[in-house]
Amino acid sequence: PNKMPQFTKIEKKHLIISILILTFVFAFNDKSSSFYLPLWLLNFIKILIIITFSLLFKEIIKKYWAEKYGAFSEHRIWNIQRYFLRAKNKFPFKIPIGIILPLLITIFSLGKLFFPITSESSITYSKTKRAGRKWAHLPHWEEGKISIMGPLSSLAIVFIFKILSYITPFSFQNVIFINSLLAAFYMLPFPQLEGGKVFIGSKTYYVLCLMFILLSVFLINIIGILETIILSGILA
Repeated sequence: PNKMPQFTKIEKKHLIISILILTFVFAFNDKSSSFYLPLWLLNFIKILIIITFSLLFKEIIKKYWAEKYGAFSEHRIWNIQRYFLRAKNKFPFKIPIGIILPLLITIFSLGKLFFPITSESSITYSKTKRAGRKWAHLPHWEEGKISIMGPLSSLAIVFIFKILSYITPFSFQNVIFINSLLAAFYMLPFPQLEGGKVFIGSKTYYVLCLMFILLSVFLINIIGILETIILSGILA
């Protein structure tokens, strides 16, 4: 049997940072007409639980899937260093844009706009684990198939909790909303993000997955689960 995926010490630190940032992003504006600290803190704790569950679920699924390809998936804060196409066009240090951008957009929009991207798709591979495969290295196509499990995991949470909202008296609106945004935003085709890795691996596969996710996120609030999956798949 497969062992529970392990998180490295540095990965745990990056994961905690992501959880706190995303919790701040989604809890900053609690939609109340007046600020009342105890209620704001209660909402913050609720969002913290949702974000922690959502990110852990996503990362565990990616780790399991990476194992299939003799690779390792790790949670890393999104950093940029190159500011143009040429290799020499670099800043002297890495900029943690996965921290800066979500916080700035949240603060300047007073919590009305969301940019819930904190991490990049960090995938490495082991030549030993890939022994006997067609390629000793990890091709872009396989890296894309690992990366797509991030947005699809978030979408799976949307489907699961939408079903639970039908069979329980709870609506789970925050869980559905947050994971809908995570699934959609992480499909942005920036090179270091999950969407970017899928785009590099196969543009056709990227368009198929992007349309399926966007259509699902849109239709899930209009029609039923089964209809959403079928219609999104056909249109994609």
